[in-house]
Amino acid sequence: MTASDTLRVTIEALFDKVKGPVTWWTSDSVRVWSERPWNNEGKQLPLVYHSAVEFSAKFSDFDALSRWVESAAAVEHVSVGSISWDLTDATRTSATTEVRSRAVKDAVAKASVFAQSIGLGSVKAIALADPRDTEVPVISNVDSLAHNTGLEWSSLLSAQLSSPVRWKHCLLTMAELGVRDFVELGPGGVLTGMAKRTVDGARTISVATPEELDKLLEWLDTGTPRVATQHEGEHLFAVERLVVSPAAGVFVPLGEVHDGTHIAVGTVLGHVGEAEVRSPFAGVLQSYIAVDGERVTPRQPIAWLRTV
Repeated sequence: MTASDTLRVTIEALFDKVKGPVTWWTSDSVRVWSERPWNNEGKQLPLVYHSAVEFSAKFSDFDALSRWVESAAAVEHVSVGSISWDLTDATRTSATTEVRSRAVKDAVAKASVFAQSIGLGSVKAIALADPRDTEVPVISNVDSLAHNTGLEWSSLLSAQLSSPVRWKHCLLTMAELGVRDFVELGPGGVLTGMAKRTVDGARTISVATPEELDKLLEWLDTGTPRVATQHEGEHLFAVERLVVSPAAGVFVPLGEVHDGTHIAVGTVLGHVGEAEVRSPFAGVLQSYIAVDGERVTPRQPIAWLRTV
């Protein structure tokens, strides 16, 4: 009996699609090759032929797998190439539920400690927030790929804590997507310097202080000056305006006010609890910053618009 026959017999003896411990197996890969070895006198010997058969099997019991690997490794000319494991759908669902439950309880416990330290009462979880899908892809430092699916970010953010930052690769990914303008917010200009050296034709600017926002707006405007007929507010003559939340609660947008809508002063954009979110400015709605169902705090930005 050949080694492959011996191995096939041991697998078939354990196979049961429902009860296991082998619930699936296959042997559909056969390799044949030959070689002409050399002896110690430098003379080439006649052809030697080889053949190999690959087996793959799925075990539902780790103990049975351990015993089988031990017996298979004892068969002459047999080697175990690799072992991988996975969770069944039922086990994965159960584990995910348990982890999420523990995560919420841990978050409440930590928040309670902080609340008690500043003299507040007990903490009660009233809503859960998961990362949402994004309209504009976000490049992850972990894999330097563009992501816009919210479910991906929980694992990506966890991996980012212990993974190197792939900043150069992120720049190359953005360049492949057609990005040429880079803005660095905060002190220093290291990142913009790297962008210049990495991306051909990169256009960069570094903004370190609020006083430099005028420079940023002019840079974004690509040198085309805007003539303001009426100045409002402080020295920063920005045409962009933010509409903020009047209270704390869950934001629900008004269905008929969409991006690109021309709105007047006092237009209702949605509600936070019972409070109306009204725009104190007239202009064109560019986008909602808060999403439907998001829990917001007082004066948190809800939407932004342009006044000219």
